[in-house]
Amino acid sequence: MRPWLSSRTPSRIVALSLSLWLAGCASSTIGDGPNGAADAGSVEPVDAPPGCGDEIVSPGETCDPPGSCPEDCPPIDSCTPQVLVGSADQCSAACEPQPITECVDDDGCCPETCDSLSDSDCPPVDIVNFYAGSYSARDLGPPPGVPSDCGAMFIDPADPDVLLIGGNADESGGGVFALQLVRDAAGIIVGFGGAATQRIDAPYVDSGLVRGPGGVTLVTTWPNNEIAVVAPGGGQSNKLIDLSVYGIASSPGGAQLVPSDMAGAGALKLISWPDGEWYTATVAWTSGSAALSDVQQRATLPGGALGVAYVPVNSPLFAARSIVVAEYSNGTLSVYDVDAAGDPITSSRRLFVEEADYPSGVTFDPTSGEMLFCTAGGTDRVVAVSGFYSPPEQ
Repeated sequence: MRPWLSSRTPSRIVALSLSLWLAGCASSTIGDGPNGAADAGSVEPVDAPPGCGDEIVSPGETCDPPGSCPEDCPPIDSCTPQVLVGSADQCSAACEPQPITECVDDDGCCPETCDSLSDSDCPPVDIVNFYAGSYSARDLGPPPGVPSDCGAMFIDPADPDVLLIGGNADESGGGVFALQLVRDAAGIIVGFGGAATQRIDAPYVDSGLVRGPGGVTLVTTWPNNEIAVVAPGGGQSNKLIDLSVYGIASSPGGAQLVPSDMAGAGALKLISWPDGEWYTATVAWTSGSAALSDVQQRATLPGGALGVAYVPVNSPLFAARSIVVAEYSNGTLSVYDVDAAGDPITSSRRLFVEEADYPSGVTFDPTSGEMLFCTAGGTDRVVAVSGFYSPPEQ
């Protein structure tokens, strides 16, 4: 709640209160002394309007009788304080709203024109009510040194303090960049340790980046319907897999590997944008490369699905194994239960985050369990969502 007339009270409210007090003083008249001179000790009140006190609110009045007039004015909400104007004696007292429009940190108000970057009271995204009691979001800000638009995201458990993130997504100058993560004493990500450096030259990188056995990296590219294969430690692809050969609709989009504790472990899942075709494929990992086989479409997801990640097991309110999907076109993130093969059960779709600004890549931090996703509308931002299960320290 905004403190009333505290040091953060807008100057326009104080000025209005002072002007009203001065106007009240000016409206009073000095009485005559016994010799016709002004008597500074005698003040005559201004007469009330003729109808004031007749218990009828007449034109020009705001309240009648005077006892019904407001004496104080509580705020309408955290962004709309009110000031008392007029006078009960004049049947003109009223509460005048003074909407807050300025972006001010820690005043309890998030005006419509502000966001989490300009006002700490604004949440970066809206987590739907069902999950809001267990999960919270915070804005880590723009990823420094990563050219817009952002795309794929991945944190390698073998290198847990580096976020790999796609930049200049869907463009010929696209690449995968490395951002150093800054953590607090509990391992929570609190920011970035300087500007990113380009790790992989990845033209047309989109929202899928996975790392297989031996450190081979697969990167989805859009709109040319290919997967770039990058050898361990490589700075560019050594192979391009043409997905149209397998009947995959142009063009993924998102990619993820089924976790090792599931029956379908190791299968590659792909999502094509914009129509949301969901595919599964078997991956043969060879020395420094990869090949696909047994490609099948298993589902179709709505919302312009892009990035996808498997929710950590034992996370609150997720009784079944699940995925989270960044719905770029809808500006939302949804979650689905998955079957034993790691494919979404489409009837189980439910909203998790609404009003995200073009979400693209999504991943989970293996250290803290937090979900990270990137928004690619306007100024790119990385948003962290806490509350998911994090494994105990070994």
